[in-house]
Amino acid sequence: MRIISIIYDQIIDTFSKELKLSGLSQNSIKFYKSDISSFVYWYKLELRKTGILADSFKELLPFLKSSVPDDYKGSLISKDVPLVSINRKLSALRKFSGFLYSKELLSFDFAKNLQNISANTHKKRVNFNAVIDEFKKHLEETKASKNTVKNYLADIHHFLNWIDLHHAAA
Repeated sequence: MRIISIIYDQIIDTFSKELKLSGLSQNSIKFYKSDISSFVYWYKLELRKTGILADSFKELLPFLKSSVPDDYKGSLISKDVPLVSINRKLSALRKFSGFLYSKELLSFDFAKNLQNISANTHKKRVNFNAVIDEFKKHLEETKASKNTVKNYLADIHHFLNWIDLHHAAA
């Protein structure tokens, strides 16, 4: 993976300029920048959970893989983020991923296959969240370790993401 030594602010500035040239409004660009910032913050926290301390954006790049966007989407759904906001965030991430690839900051477009979610899928996932919360309480009541609870919940979310992808492809 080829990583050019450019700081995050410069990358975002260049990305913003390209968005403006493509005809996006200043308001949309503001939201895209905020959405990308939220993704980067989320991913830093996710990497820390695995013991990887990546403080700069440049340090995050080698760890990006094609499963990360779907994990992010699952995280947004599990937090009951409104459907319109989720799909806007996913759109911003797809554009940013394509931008990083086009500028050769990444050797692949990591979010190329990321799909928006439908209202029906979102409603089903929100309903699952109540069941998942009950399962989490059950695990805690049975004195399961924090790692066990975290791993079980992550497995459930990965499975639900897989179902979403499989259903979308069918």
